Formats: sequence, C-alpha cells, structure tokens
Amino acid sequence: MSQQTIQEYISPNGTVPHMPSNMTIAQFFLDYHHPNRPVRPDTAPWLIDNDTGRSYHLEEIRTRTYSLADIMKARWNIGNDDCVAFFTPNHVEFPITAWAAHRLGAVAAAANLTDLEAAKLAGLSEDMIVVIPNDDEPVPEGFQTR
Repeated sequence: MSQQTIQEYISPNGTVPHMPSNMTIAQFFLDYHHPNRPVRPDTAPWLIDNDTGRSYHLEEIRTRTYSLADIMKARWNIGNDDCVAFFTPNHVEFPITAWAAHRLGAVAAAANLTDLEAAKLAGLSEDMIVVIPNDDEPVPEGFQTR
C-alpha cells in the first residue's frame, strides 16, 4: 500500500484565509460573502457587454443564472458530475451559463463553433446543443439559441 503525500502551501504573507469547500462556484460567487471580499455597492456592475455597453448587476445575474439552471434541469436533467459544453464566443452570457451549470453540480466547458462538427461526428443530437452567437453572427441551422 502506497502513501500519498499532501503538499501544503505556506504563504509568505501570512495565513491563507479559509475557503469553503462545501459549495458550488456559483454559490461562492453569487450567494456567499467571503470576509475578505470588498463590499460592492448595488449600483456597481458585475459584467458589462463589450458590444453594447449594457451593465449586468448582481441581482440580475443571480436571477438569470438560477432561471437558466432551472431550464437546464427541466430540459436536459443536468445534475451532479454532468459535463456541459458551451458553444459560444467570448460573450457576456458565458459566466451566466457556466454558473448555471455549476449551480446544478455540473462541470462547464467552453467550446467554439468549430467544435460543432466534432459534436456531429460524435453523434450528439442537435437538440442537446444550444448556440449563443454574437449579435452579428449567423446562427447555424437546426440549433437552439438563447
């Protein structure tokens, strides 16, 4: 029987603050207030759409994330240890989609539109693929969007 060695990190700046390990990434970002996190005013945007300048604030992001998680659970029964690949360019919706997957206990992976051909070759049904295009990009035929 072999023994495993756990490497311990010691910060030169003192004690590393406690990080909870019993919550998803979405819960940590959207629901939990870490003592070292600065308090942000409600008017401070969390995300800003690069193309339109539209601001997204915490409450809207939280609502959109939880709503999308509910849809993902109802439509595809996404849950613990599932892997969800998102076919999207760098878009303001990506964190929301990733956090929705994390909220359900799934792993989120980013992909791009060239990976659609690989998904087809692997036999992934088109009704299992949602494409989030930029506003100026055409949507590939047969795929769900937003």
